[in-house]
Amino acid sequence: SQALRGYAMEMSALTSTSSTYAIGEVAKRAEVSVQTLRHYDKLGLLRPSEVTAAGYRRYSEYDCTRLALIRTLRGVGVELKTIGDLLERRTSVADVLQLQVAALAEQARVLTRQRTLLEAVLASNTSDDGSDDALLERLQHLSVLAKLDALEQQQFLAHQLYWQPTTPHSQQVWDAAVL
Repeated sequence: SQALRGYAMEMSALTSTSSTYAIGEVAKRAEVSVQTLRHYDKLGLLRPSEVTAAGYRRYSEYDCTRLALIRTLRGVGVELKTIGDLLERRTSVADVLQLQVAALAEQARVLTRQRTLLEAVLASNTSDDGSDDALLERLQHLSVLAKLDALEQQQFLAHQLYWQPTTPHSQQVWDAAVL
């Protein structure tokens, strides 16, 4: 892509005496640690183009471009194993992106549920005993409701069909249980 070519060109501006770059140069320029580069090497994600007789890793511009791609994918939350599958062409870019979109949607749903749960606990703080113990007890109770599996949620909802929230607090409890 255009961004990766730009990054490769930027990497070519590194001061080096050869067409390869030392691990420290690459790490500094890419804003990763040397340990990260070694880890990527160990996982097979980013092998240096050259290893000197003394054991020093040397990276080419192609390696730097590959590192930029790895960092881009990590930046949007793609796991290292999935990146490896993509780089080895065991999966397609579209499949990886669709999987990541689905994972992010699930994370958003979980975060929404957690926020709703905490808001319900805090909202209940104004109506009755607002002590720390009471808040923790409410939080624990609502957490149990929020963790119901699908069948338990269906049973809970079936049981609650005739129940209508009558206060803002009971509405928040209901929302925390069903979101």
